[in-house]
Amino acid sequence: MLALTWLVTAGMEMIPTIMVDALHANVGWHFTGPFLVLLSIVAFSLLWTQQRSVLDLWLLVVVWAWLIETILLTTTLYRFSLVWYAGRIYGLLSASFVLLVLLSEATMLCARLALSVMAQRHEREGRLMTLDTITASVAHEINQPLTAIVVNGNASLRYLARVKPDVDEARAALNDIINDSHRASQIIGSIRAMFKKDAQKKVRLDVNALIREVLALSNSELQNQQIVVQTELQQGIPEVFADRVQLQQVFLNLIVNAVEAMNPLARTGRLLLIRSLHHERDGVVITVQDSGIGIDPKNNNRIFDAFFTTKPNGTGMGLAICRSIVEAHGGRLWASPGIPRGATFHVALPSIGATTN
Repeated sequence: MLALTWLVTAGMEMIPTIMVDALHANVGWHFTGPFLVLLSIVAFSLLWTQQRSVLDLWLLVVVWAWLIETILLTTTLYRFSLVWYAGRIYGLLSASFVLLVLLSEATMLCARLALSVMAQRHEREGRLMTLDTITASVAHEINQPLTAIVVNGNASLRYLARVKPDVDEARAALNDIINDSHRASQIIGSIRAMFKKDAQKKVRLDVNALIREVLALSNSELQNQQIVVQTELQQGIPEVFADRVQLQQVFLNLIVNAVEAMNPLARTGRLLLIRSLHHERDGVVITVQDSGIGIDPKNNNRIFDAFFTTKPNGTGMGLAICRSIVEAHGGRLWASPGIPRGATFHVALPSIGATTN
């Protein structure tokens, strides 16, 4: 770089003279011009045969523009002529075009890079949200059998601490602990299957029998809260194809929610009504109705959202998990106001042999 600077300044006499005066070029320009044209053609040919990247493509464009401008300037020995101006204008326009396109390419590249970074960030946030959802799901679902295990464990200790130990009652409570432990294991497996979209554990189920099983599991809690349970189970309704443990969790969650909704009421006015019926369009429909405080109308569209809760110690995952399970079975879950008070939750499941839209 220093040598070139010295050549065009102090060593100016060593450079061949191109211009005779301010307007006319030397005859040597007829040789210099074709040499530059030939050099441009060689560079263009090499780039054309060996182009491997977008940069090579744009170098081709630059060399082509330089070639055209050189040809225009070579055809005249006069400055400030029409051809001379045409060459200068062409050079200005081509350089501006290349600059604008390169700026556009650079801007698009930065935009694509920003979009890629945002997509990676959203993917990472989605994974974290999925992890939070799974954690909250496990915590919410496993809480019920763990609570039952603690209750039965304390009951066993009380039976054995009596002056005359009640071995039979203690044995029954310990059996309940074992059953609840197995149920906790089944719940974890069920949650894993739900997130893996696993359908291998689905079997033919009698919904009425399943409801009776769930009521038996929650019988002690219902009795402690002095809740009157009424069932209106239609006989002869079709079976459904479903995962037994997952549907148990759906109905257990709905019953637990109903119990908590009736806690503020006097113990004489607590009623839980469970119905089942076969509907031509919706298949098998199960409703769980309570006489509790009901649902605030402003929360009607949010109660099934993940992490939304109106309970002080709630996780906000119960109804979200229930809806996910029901929809994974091809059904629907929705809520409506109870009559005359409370709330009613409806579970619609496709019956075996019915077509679902």
